[in-house]
Amino acid sequence: MKTADLELLLSELEKGKIGAASRLISILEQGNDYAVDRIIEAVYSQTGYSWVVGVTGPPGAGKSSLVNNLIDYARRENKSVGAILVDPTSPVSGGAVLGDRIRMSSFSRDDEVFIRSMGSRGSMGGLAIATLGAVRILDYLRKDYIFVETVGTGQIDINICDIADTVCLVLMPGAGDVIQSLKAGIREVNDIFIVNKCDRPGAEETTVNIQAVLDITGRNLSRDFSWQVPICPTNSLAGDGTPLVWEKIKDHQTRSKDSEFRRTAKIAQAKKETIEIILRKLEKFFRRQIDEKMSVGDIITEIALKKKSPQRASEEIFTRIADSAWTLTQLSEGRMRSNLKNQR
Repeated sequence: MKTADLELLLSELEKGKIGAASRLISILEQGNDYAVDRIIEAVYSQTGYSWVVGVTGPPGAGKSSLVNNLIDYARRENKSVGAILVDPTSPVSGGAVLGDRIRMSSFSRDDEVFIRSMGSRGSMGGLAIATLGAVRILDYLRKDYIFVETVGTGQIDINICDIADTVCLVLMPGAGDVIQSLKAGIREVNDIFIVNKCDRPGAEETTVNIQAVLDITGRNLSRDFSWQVPICPTNSLAGDGTPLVWEKIKDHQTRSKDSEFRRTAKIAQAKKETIEIILRKLEKFFRRQIDEKMSVGDIITEIALKKKSPQRASEEIFTRIADSAWTLTQLSEGRMRSNLKNQR
């Protein structure tokens, strides 16, 4: 994309144009480093207004229907809403179903509701880099609430806490996923448990199991605000239980918004995001060096023929790249010193 076109879209976003937001999110999904950096740089200082609600859980738990109901309740209170709905990306074609927009077509004429489906792009927890960028764009537009629905991939789906202020875990009875989902890594990031499809057999048992785990492990003892993790039974297709979930989300927002726990969490998230950006840039640098500048074909062949281990080969390749990077740095510094000397 041309720089002038990108700057034009950013100026339109500044005027609050939804079309510009949509196109900028599409650019984020394309993954161009310069464009991603420029977009985030443009909006970042004006974010922090929206309350982000993460909705996660196993596939088929009814997350989309629940989000649809929550949007409805937010609009009843005249709240502006954004929704980022992450669908699994095919490892073969690279495409995604993106069927959530069909479920939420009732909001298509509501100017205060922005709904965007995105592919997971191979991200293990169902959250691509572009997802965070999309949330920031909607935050820039001053959406009161932003719902982020993740793919839902079981135990690894915990990076939702890097985006959300309130995390809702949606489970359903009879799926055999309750105990797995209550393991420490998952349990600790959830603020609200939702047992959806509560009309099914086993719903009460699921609720009892969740409560038992919470009682045994303790409830957010490290947090400085009073919050007892609620368990909300719902039937999202019928709309049952949604008012309770909505009230719990608002209650959690009120209690946690100015807490020391949230401030500390935000600092930790900022550090993690910065490190991940650096590592991502380093990974691209190393891949480019390997693909374009390093003659590693013979080494790879030796690995395939079992003449050399991947560990030893990787050490050799790393040393080559590191030496090359060091030489380039020295040359660059030499040029800078020479230019300064000539200017004098």
